[in-house]
Amino acid sequence: MRDDHALKDGPGRLADTSRALSIAGLTKRYGSHRAVDDVSFAVPAGSLLTLLGPSGCGKTTILRAIAGFVAPDAGRIEVGGVDITALPPERRQTAMLFQSYALFPHMTVAQNVAFGLKMRRLGRAEIAAKVVAALALVRLDELAGRYPAELSGGQQQRAALARALVTEPQLLLLDEPFGALDQNLREAMQVELRKLQQRLGITTILVTHDQQEALILSDLIAVMNAGRIEQLAPPIEVYDHPATRFVAGFMGAANLLTGRLTGRHADGFDVAVGGGMLRLPGTPPAGDAIALAVRPEAIGLDAAPAETADADGFVGRISFVTNLGSRLLYEIELADGLRLAVEEQRQDKTRVRAVGERVRLRLDPHHCTVLRG
Repeated sequence: MRDDHALKDGPGRLADTSRALSIAGLTKRYGSHRAVDDVSFAVPAGSLLTLLGPSGCGKTTILRAIAGFVAPDAGRIEVGGVDITALPPERRQTAMLFQSYALFPHMTVAQNVAFGLKMRRLGRAEIAAKVVAALALVRLDELAGRYPAELSGGQQQRAALARALVTEPQLLLLDEPFGALDQNLREAMQVELRKLQQRLGITTILVTHDQQEALILSDLIAVMNAGRIEQLAPPIEVYDHPATRFVAGFMGAANLLTGRLTGRHADGFDVAVGGGMLRLPGTPPAGDAIALAVRPEAIGLDAAPAETADADGFVGRISFVTNLGSRLLYEIELADGLRLAVEEQRQDKTRVRAVGERVRLRLDPHHCTVLRG
């Protein structure tokens, strides 16, 4: 039986729910380039925040600033209300797992895991007990005597994770931890890591450019662009209701539409888009041009009656079909030339619609997100 509590007992251990991360005004410049531009956010204790974005957006710089490997030009980093901005890495209660895992090749798995404890000059018996508990936690008990070269990619990752957790950090920092794994192993390790993180209740910051990975693992996602956070929200909100055109595009597969404001009402406003009219709830942004995002699975399809003209509302023709097994993805061209992606979940008797078939689209206004930037 694994002893999850062996790494939790005592002061400053993983189960302390009072701890959290707060960052205010973090800025880092490299010459004239602002890698991180006045970033502020807070992470509830015990949760997993993903910094998500393309290469060069600043996410890894933030992670390294938290770890103490990068000195910010401005801003403040607090863990549990304590300012750690100027502390050296070895005095921060953080542990970082790199994409390369950085295991010492001349040391066994157990020796790699024990390394950080030896640097802290713990007693031999205490080190041995903590190493056993950490390896049990990641299910490497029986491989303690092997060397990194004798392990698979997934086993190497678990060994690196055990080495990070054994020091009982307040923050676990993960820098693209699944990048070296093949697709099937990556997906399995993502679920395994998430279960372990939730069981230990350790506050975790993950850096990735993989949208699916962020959705699977996160309590919160911060989508970054050019050194700034464009949206910070729970995964389902980022997915369903992107705040900006960049977020909608980066999260993938969302239809981005531009419409024209045609009227205002007490409970919403009207937008002409794609040859049809939508009445959307809420208050419109300034100006007559309205940018919208709607996900392919939020659009319904019906056969268009023969007497319906293509220009009559949201009526179009299927121009391409992609069979994804459990799902069908249609590309539909409307009368004004706008092309929309529409996804249908396959049921037992779902018919694959043919290219050239005329269809009417059903757009639910509550699934249309008004983009603010």
